[in-house]
Amino acid sequence: TVGWDSYHETHGEPGGLTRAQFDLDPSVSTKLMDHFELNRHSGWVGMEKEISEKTSLDIKGYGIYYERLSWRQRGGGFGTAPSGTSAPSNDIENQEFYTGGVEARLAHEYSALGSEEHVLTGGVLYHHTTSPRLDSRGAAADSEEGTLRKDADRDLNYVSIFTENLFKFGKFSVTPGVRLEHVWQSIKENLNLDKTTVPLADESEFDFEALAGVGAQYEVTQEVDLYANFSQGYRPKIFTQAVPNGTNQAVNEDLQDGRSWQVDTGVRGKPVSYFSWDASLFYMEFDDQIGSATISGLSTVQNVGDARHQGAELATELDLVGLWDNITGQENAKQIGSLNLFYNAMFLDAEFTGGPNTGKIPQYAPDFIQRTGVQYGWNERLKIRMAGTFVDDHFADDNNTAQRIVPSY
Repeated sequence: TVGWDSYHETHGEPGGLTRAQFDLDPSVSTKLMDHFELNRHSGWVGMEKEISEKTSLDIKGYGIYYERLSWRQRGGGFGTAPSGTSAPSNDIENQEFYTGGVEARLAHEYSALGSEEHVLTGGVLYHHTTSPRLDSRGAAADSEEGTLRKDADRDLNYVSIFTENLFKFGKFSVTPGVRLEHVWQSIKENLNLDKTTVPLADESEFDFEALAGVGAQYEVTQEVDLYANFSQGYRPKIFTQAVPNGTNQAVNEDLQDGRSWQVDTGVRGKPVSYFSWDASLFYMEFDDQIGSATISGLSTVQNVGDARHQGAELATELDLVGLWDNITGQENAKQIGSLNLFYNAMFLDAEFTGGPNTGKIPQYAPDFIQRTGVQYGWNERLKIRMAGTFVDDHFADDNNTAQRIVPSY
């Protein structure tokens, strides 16, 4: 199998509004020259091979080019219109990511413990990313090019070794698994005019993490399943957190990777071919979350605390054509396709339980996200979807400052 995907977007960026200005008229912008551009091209080739009746091999190789560009007027600050001597200039940021990787996965069916339906799966994933970053200063608020101020080379090597085993005993199945994560990062600054008192960064770091998880399912009836999952996760430092490139930014020497564990349990069913539903509860602990704080005028990247996330998820889908066929005894779906109404929602309760933000709400954690719409499909050849997403108000920072409230939309 060979595939290719290309994506491009470009748009203006609103900004420069105080909270009061936004509430009065959110369509106003005081930074009309700001804009953003993103380009992504990816290709892949995959091979599926049946080694034997019970053993299969799946190999996939891929390459990705990703470019992120932004032009932003200087002067002012968050929620403040550009002003002062720096306003007639802009910051131009250009980040590129060249990524190549390969994944191999081997699956083997076998008989044991009185069952012939067990499946052992194992594999390895490797990818390498080279990411140069250039920051320039434009001589005008609408400059497309400018004088180079920062130049950095960034590299990432990632290896994941994983295995899991599906054990099936009649109506009950359980799948334990483990994943060994290896991350090598390096950052080398070739130029940074904002650093006048400290040396340019030349950093490298290796992180290793062993993660485990287990999933289980019980078939209550042919139409209804109970399921539960437990999994561990982690969030390593990213390039801009390992070596921030701002004028007054620093990294806490004791910065730790974020770690999490999550459990969820639910019930799902498909009583008829044209209707399905799913309902679940989840709970997640996220320790050593990475964020930023200001100490004595210096912006530091540090672990901002432990957070707890809990809530419920709901999903349902109804095929109106299938419902009509069932009522009338006809077979319109074969000729005209399907028309599905769908609805899904997440209801979330999140809070910091440790660290300097204890009792506050983590950023980008709305009380609910709801999605609904209609989708038409024809013979698995055509799909058209119209959907709406409804998001509750939330904070855009972990300090829950009034100036950084994102209204519901």
